[in-house]
This record gives sequence, C-alpha cells and structure tokens, in this order.
Amino acid sequence: LLQRFALATLFFATNPHTGKDGWKEDLRWMTDRTPECESWYGGKTDPKGVLTCDDNDQVTKLSLYDNNLHGTLPEEIGLLTNLQNLFLQSNHLSGTLPESLGKLTNLEVLNIMDNHIGGSIPKSMSRNLHKLKMVDMSKNKLEGTFPEELTSLKSLSEYVCGLAYYLKFLHLL
Repeated sequence: LLQRFALATLFFATNPHTGKDGWKEDLRWMTDRTPECESWYGGKTDPKGVLTCDDNDQVTKLSLYDNNLHGTLPEEIGLLTNLQNLFLQSNHLSGTLPESLGKLTNLEVLNIMDNHIGGSIPKSMSRNLHKLKMVDMSKNKLEGTFPEELTSLKSLSEYVCGLAYYLKFLHLL
C-alpha cells in the first residue's frame, strides 16, 4: 500500500498537466485497481519497462527519463525502499532533492541530469546510500559544497554533478 501511495504521489507531483502537456507516456499508471507490478507499464513481464518489480512485487527500477515530468520530487519517493535504479534525466523537474532520498538504501543508480533541480545534495544520501554505484546530477542548478562523505563511498564508481561540483570534488581528493 505504501509503495502504491509513493508512486501515485510521484505521478501527481510530476504530472500537473493533462492531455498533450502531461507525461509523454502515462504508462497505464493509476488506471485501475490492479497492482502496479501486474498492470502498470513494465512490471515483472518487461524488465526493460518503465517500472520493474522483483518477485515480491517490490519496485526495483523507475525509468521515467525524457517523459515531460514537471514539478518537484515528493518526499514520498523515500517510501520506495527496494528501489535500485532511478532514472529521471531529461525532464523539467525543479525544486530541491528530497531528504527522503537517503531512505533508498538499496539504490545503486541515480540519474537526474538535465533538469532544473536546485539547492544542495541532501546529507542523508551520503550517510545512508552505501550501495550507490553511479550518480549523475549534471545540468541542474545545484548549489553548495559537495558532501565529503560521498567521496568515501566504496561502491561509487561514477559520479557526475556538473562543473562546480566536479571542481570541488577534485579538491577533496
């Protein structure tokens, strides 16, 4: 129930327009009472789909890149605790990154490049995301200093955050 609530909140927070100005693909989200892992685009039957689930019907991947998402990422995204891959690049997301991203302790890949996200990187990400392998936050409006703790994540193999963050990152090494 929490998973569906989180997905519904994400849908309504990033799809304020209807018709031709909304999501390019609504992906059969919120269309019926069938569980999201059975009827929403992707699910268990299509590992290349927008939404991928494991054998326990837990969402492990959201791939909503270049889908005309607007608005801000809701705090409720942190309820998707089994999420391993989150692809939200090339949209129109704004606001700041929610602190609840730090609750995604299974997250391995986070790509939010080419949006309009500002503010700083939540410290909760560097404290809790020990499985993180790849992060791309470039082409956004992020500010502040690069969290030093992120440089010490042993799992992190690729990190792109834009020139200002990159220069600060090199300085920390």
